[in-house]
Amino acid sequence: MELFDKLETPSLFESSAKKILSFLSGEFGFTTVAISRVVGTHYQILLTIDSHFGLQEGDLFEWSRAYCPIMLGGDGPNIVHDVNLVPCYAEAPVTQEFGIGAYFGYGLVNESGSLFGTVFGVNPTPVDKSIGSKISCLSGASSGLSCIIHQELKIDSLLREVAHFKSASLVDTATGMPLRNAWDRRLKFECAHTRKLGTPVKVVAVRTESSQLPVESSLAQRPSCLRIHSEQNRIIGSVLEKFVKKDDFFARISDDEFGVMLVGSHAHSEEFELNLVEKLRNTGMQIIAASACNTPREDLCRTFTLARRRTITQAFSDDLNQPQAA
Repeated sequence: MELFDKLETPSLFESSAKKILSFLSGEFGFTTVAISRVVGTHYQILLTIDSHFGLQEGDLFEWSRAYCPIMLGGDGPNIVHDVNLVPCYAEAPVTQEFGIGAYFGYGLVNESGSLFGTVFGVNPTPVDKSIGSKISCLSGASSGLSCIIHQELKIDSLLREVAHFKSASLVDTATGMPLRNAWDRRLKFECAHTRKLGTPVKVVAVRTESSQLPVESSLAQRPSCLRIHSEQNRIIGSVLEKFVKKDDFFARISDDEFGVMLVGSHAHSEEFELNLVEKLRNTGMQIIAASACNTPREDLCRTFTLARRRTITQAFSDDLNQPQAA
């Protein structure tokens, strides 16, 4: 069985976390319990048990409109039997949008201590105030979930290293850069990964302007063109190798096209992408780049196709705007 196919089987996170959600659902008696991951200005539902609000895995919501940032900021309690009795929750946009009567929430952290997301529950009507005594139960469940997340992230990191190693044989011998088939395999890997843990991924399509190369009017010029292509590819590969982070990936898609995959929190950093493009343009080559971020329900291959189309559109627009010879 291929490494990538193994990721289609239920993970430690999916199986164990679902049991913890079932436990919390029974303890609090809420219609809806869920685990979320904070990604930029939104939070994504990773797992849920829901019988009322229509919450689904993969749903994205604005972080600033939810209860959890209020709770994590220390402005609201972790457990509320009636949200209308707590002004900061009663006035939150999510109260009116979804008609929520009761809430609980607790933060989930990465191994570094930074915020990963939350485990939370909501109910359409207020419940008995005795649920306020269940804070130790909620805290323990949250600690267990954080440990599961730590282990799952470690496993995914190791699998990514193996995937990178397996791609080592799928390289261009002239430049040492991974080729299109290595890129496709890595896309498949990240598709499974992002659906499971909601990891941010941005794909950047990079294109060099072929107008910089001499026009081939005869077979005699072909070796010269190939040498120029190889030298350009080698330079681009060198820049990418130095710039990208450990979990990132890049490959040569065609003679004048490259793919860069940014994996992790910096995937949502516009500054990081701009710095990358600037480094490439500092080589003196004319670079066209476009990017697209993954979404919970969008296949990563389609996301990259979108980015590639943007580079083509941009190149075509640039050609139209070139001054015409008199």
